[in-house]
Amino acid sequence: MQEVDIDALVRGRRGRRPRMILVLLLVVAAVSVLAWYFTRSEEEQAAFEPQRITATSGQLTTTVELSGSATAAQTASLSFAAGGEIDSVEAEVGDEVQAGDILARLKDEDAQRSLETAEVQLELAVLKLEELQESPTAAQIAAAERALANAEAQLFSAALRLEQIHDPPDQSVIDAAEQSVANALTQVSNAEQALTDLTADVNPGDLAQAQQQVANAVVQLSNAEQALTNLGEGPSDNQIASAEQAVANAAAQLSSAEQTLAALTERPSVADFESARAAAIQARVPVNQAESTLERSEEALEDAQERFCDDITILPEICASSLPLSDADIETLRSKFENSGSTLERRSRDLVGAQEAWQEAIDSLDAASASLLAAEARLSDLNEPDPERIEQATEAVTAARAARRAADAGLEDLLTPASEADIFQAEQSVAAARAGLTSAEERLRELLDGADPNDIYQAQQALTAAREQRDAAQAQMRELLEPPTEDDIQEAELALASAQSAWDEAQANYDQLIAGPTATAIAQQEQNVRLAEITYEQALDAMDDLLITATFDGTVEAVNVSVGDRISAGATVFVVSTRDQIVVNLTVTEAEIFDLRELQVGVASFDAIEGAQYPVRITTINRVPNVDQGVVTYAVEATVLAPLAIQAVRDDLEALGVTVPERQPAAQDGQGAGGQGAGLSDRARRFGAMLQSLDLPEGTSLLQVVQAIANDDPLPEGVELPEEFDITDAERAQLRPLLARFTGSGGGAAGGTAAVDNDRQLPIDGMSATVTVLTAVRDEAVLISTSAVRQIDGAFYVAVPTEDDGSDDGEDGPAVQLGWERLEVQIGESDGTNVEILSGLEEGVTVLVGVDSEGVAYSATQLPGGGTGAGALPGPLGGRGGG
Repeated sequence: MQEVDIDALVRGRRGRRPRMILVLLLVVAAVSVLAWYFTRSEEEQAAFEPQRITATSGQLTTTVELSGSATAAQTASLSFAAGGEIDSVEAEVGDEVQAGDILARLKDEDAQRSLETAEVQLELAVLKLEELQESPTAAQIAAAERALANAEAQLFSAALRLEQIHDPPDQSVIDAAEQSVANALTQVSNAEQALTDLTADVNPGDLAQAQQQVANAVVQLSNAEQALTNLGEGPSDNQIASAEQAVANAAAQLSSAEQTLAALTERPSVADFESARAAAIQARVPVNQAESTLERSEEALEDAQERFCDDITILPEICASSLPLSDADIETLRSKFENSGSTLERRSRDLVGAQEAWQEAIDSLDAASASLLAAEARLSDLNEPDPERIEQATEAVTAARAARRAADAGLEDLLTPASEADIFQAEQSVAAARAGLTSAEERLRELLDGADPNDIYQAQQALTAAREQRDAAQAQMRELLEPPTEDDIQEAELALASAQSAWDEAQANYDQLIAGPTATAIAQQEQNVRLAEITYEQALDAMDDLLITATFDGTVEAVNVSVGDRISAGATVFVVSTRDQIVVNLTVTEAEIFDLRELQVGVASFDAIEGAQYPVRITTINRVPNVDQGVVTYAVEATVLAPLAIQAVRDDLEALGVTVPERQPAAQDGQGAGGQGAGLSDRARRFGAMLQSLDLPEGTSLLQVVQAIANDDPLPEGVELPEEFDITDAERAQLRPLLARFTGSGGGAAGGTAAVDNDRQLPIDGMSATVTVLTAVRDEAVLISTSAVRQIDGAFYVAVPTEDDGSDDGEDGPAVQLGWERLEVQIGESDGTNVEILSGLEEGVTVLVGVDSEGVAYSATQLPGGGTGAGALPGPLGGRGGG
């Protein structure tokens, strides 16, 4: 076996490997050189056409992109404050409810009885306090005097009784006792009659008769005085004319009264009934219309207040006030019509106008309701006349006839000369009429005043005392006629002691009544009233605990009970939320929290709702940190704006690149499907078709052609438009901002179209959202694409074309460009697509892209984090575009 020289093999391998690597490198180099050689001529022959762009004017924006989830602005779990049995459920799942609406009740029999008891106790306490605070009436003093007199009589009787027990009575004592019994019986009879007079009810017929007697007496006195005056002075032409007019008026009133009576008593015809029924039906239409108008006015008023509160923050009391606004709030808004900012003045006028429209709707509904009631009353009278109204109509006819006779007599008296006997008779009539009026008024006053409750109470006490005195007199009479026993003697002594005590009490009561209640007694009763008020308020609260009311306007999401169920206090019965008021709960980092401010505007998109952008506003920033595994975040809330509020932030949304459609009526004069809008759309489509049909040279884009047309610049080399293609200056002006938006100089960070319709689909709880918030909008400046800017030796330049040689396009080809030149510019902030030109370049100047290869491209000079190199303003803009 041959030995292998390992060392030689190793040395041989080490010698061949460097040579193989060198050969491989030479092969690669040769291939590269050959490739450059064979492709060099083609690259040199390719004509490079620089891109032309135009400097535009616009604004850069700063945005922050956040994530979160949707939730209702308000969600409440409603429960009873007390337990019990469900009496009624007033709402179902999906029902729209308003704040204060009753949603469910518990049975309230026990609570109702407790409330009635507390109310009665409060009334009694108040009456007792009023009695203490009022000065004693004559009736009260008289009652106290009677009670004292009765006590004295009882004391005298008790002393006399004890004396008579020890000494047999003589005949005079017996006669006196008999007289006492007779007097006591008389007092009982008088007290009973007085109480009957006080408690007898007033007859309604007597009251009506008394009122009519007063009215008649007034008329009689007026007529008597006027007749006396006429007799003394003689009738004037005006009096005669007035009397004749009175006769005519009386005749007209009599005719009207007779017609009214006839209409009530005669059976109506079918035509009358149908006419009344038709009138009642027709009267219902204005009521329905007025109710609809009122409902729309209420919605408009709520929307006007919502817009005001979204835009205005200096008048929080207006937003805190409930609708309708008070007169003071309206005056405050009117004071802002002048010397205010345009938004405050406009919102104030809108809100005042909405309330005035609401008030007009209320007035219209009241008028329509009155007309409907009158028509329904007329129909009811035809169906079944009211006997009371027939009686009233009959009395009216009688009165009208009497008035007619009186008017005729008055006219006749005016035309007949007065004698002395007539004048004397007239004077007697005046005196009699005055006396009759005084008597009628006194009678009416007596009937109206009625009996005072204190007088009735005192009369009852007087009757009780009279009966007790009668019983005592009769008992004394019996005792006089019977021999006394030991028990009689002891009873007489006790009666004397009791009578003495009663007299002491009656004397003290009388003295207290005359002196008035003490401050301590009044204060004690005031405390009793307060205790009764507290008890009553507690009873009211107990009644409220048996109700569930909506705490805000919203939609019922869940109902957990049925009628008859028993439920405990605190158990969830309803869940109510605001489906039409959505907020997005955002979680932001430590770096993002400093960029956010309340009232900033943004746009939200939801993963579950494609193609819709929802404008939002930052409403709450919670600066209390949430720490989870060492990561600090903060809670931020953004409210999805209502359609009307979106229009107020149109500028901010367009800065984000979000299109905000106008909320217009369904149709406008001259702007229908065949109007101007449709014509412009057809014209735009025709232009687009022409441009799409162009045969563009290699290296020329359709965007370059559109830019040249919009800026009225020469078309790119080799491009010819059809002869029928024409465009006006106004259309060029409309095309330029659209083109800027398309190329990035006018677009925002979000893009899309805002959902502004009332019937838009709103997100629901839990939907994931991405929110782009507009944090800053820079001042308007000249904007240019970052690809057009180069940095050379620390300075920034753009390339602009120089003037051509003045030759026209001919057979030898287009006119030759002389070249381009550099312009030094000072740059500002950039959003990654465009950069601000602070000086050195004006709006509308054409700039060449790709013609200058010296220096470094602007994008290569940007520092990490969004900053720029020399010549740029410091500070990142977050990479969001804007215009």
